[in-house]
Amino acid sequence: MKVHQKSVYLVCLIVGLFNASFGVSQQTDGFIYSSKRWEKVEEPVHYEEHYYEVEHLFNDKGFLEIFRGFVVNVADFHIVDYNNDGHWDIVYDGLLNPSDGRQVIFFRGVCHDWCGYYELDIHLFGDLEYVILNSGNQFEFKITDHPDCDRNSVIEEKFVIKNKFDSCTFELIEKTARLVWTKVPEVFDHATKFEVQNEHYKLRTHPVFEDRSVNSPFVQNVLGNVVAEYPKGSKGVMLAEKKDVFGRMWWYVLMDNETNPESDLINQGRNTQEQAKYYGWMSAKYLRILSQSTLF
Repeated sequence: MKVHQKSVYLVCLIVGLFNASFGVSQQTDGFIYSSKRWEKVEEPVHYEEHYYEVEHLFNDKGFLEIFRGFVVNVADFHIVDYNNDGHWDIVYDGLLNPSDGRQVIFFRGVCHDWCGYYELDIHLFGDLEYVILNSGNQFEFKITDHPDCDRNSVIEEKFVIKNKFDSCTFELIEKTARLVWTKVPEVFDHATKFEVQNEHYKLRTHPVFEDRSVNSPFVQNVLGNVVAEYPKGSKGVMLAEKKDVFGRMWWYVLMDNETNPESDLINQGRNTQEQAKYYGWMSAKYLRILSQSTLF
């Protein structure tokens, strides 16, 4: 898995009493209560301890370089124990360079007390959609990396953090992608497994046959609305269906990543290079139903 780090130039920590102007609620007991997204995993930390830990992190010149040049909010640094070793860790969930969007950076506490220090585990790009402790008491989270002028795809990645002695691993448990202009159904009311019956079967952005060469906002000389082509035997799950004006049935699908597409336009994002499962539309004519099942 590729871990990204950036060099940046001047740091300015916004500090204060963590009042509502920082997007944090401080109750009369002096403890920090963060956003709904973090409330189930964040440690109950007094605001003075919270500031001390962030200051401790910034005493490391290597970590200071990550934030140098940007104004950061202390409230975006969350005190957690994401590897369940009994020591505090810090996760930054906020905006640095506006052109890069939001970033999520995990700093693992190797020892908490006078001898404590932090190590950088992983630096990810995108919006943190949720963070929970799953049924195995493991730290699980989902990040959505949105497109910009250089990237044409919406990438969603789910990770689980697994303990390993005095370290931990960030395991990618699911990765999905779609072209940003893909038409997404309003309702997902199916979970039907299927298999492709024809060679060079096309995944499209919309439920319509469009094979004329056009210029998209991101890619030149695109073959109509084709996202990717899959070989015979490829599998996926149908999530929704729609008839076009000619009565032809279309399925909105999530393709498996066990079989790579023969060609595609989707980039794999900035965080990992593993092959994603692709969303899009396929004509149902040469798709064979395998079974009805629950996807999620």
